[in-house]
Amino acid sequence: MRPVLTVAEVFALADSIAPRYRLLVLLAAFTTLRFGELAALRRRDVDPEGLTVTVRRAQAELQDGRLFDKAPKSAAGVRSVSFAAELLDEVQHHLEHFAAPGRDGPRFRRAAGRAVAAEQLPGRLGQGP
Repeated sequence: MRPVLTVAEVFALADSIAPRYRLLVLLAAFTTLRFGELAALRRRDVDPEGLTVTVRRAQAELQDGRLFDKAPKSAAGVRSVSFAAELLDEVQHHLEHFAAPGRDGPRFRRAAGRAVAAEQLPGRLGQGP
């Protein structure tokens, strides 16, 4: 059986990491989107009024470390996923403070402005804003 965090444990984890990754943890836990799907999200993919996130692509990493976005493996991979209204303030805070500008601005990026990659994330979670 796969271990599952309680809601309190998810928020404790989100509280313990760098603020720019807080929403990444919350959406991963409460929408069950894959890391690559979350990493590829753009501003236009998030609808705060409808409380949805639309998956249109997924981030992948080449062997040399370069990142690229690709289409989901099937048509069913393109979908909208709801998030709880309790996360709306978190979503809006993230948009204001951490997401890149513009409709196609990446939602999640490192402090240096580059896209966040799964291989790099564990070492960066504890680093400051």
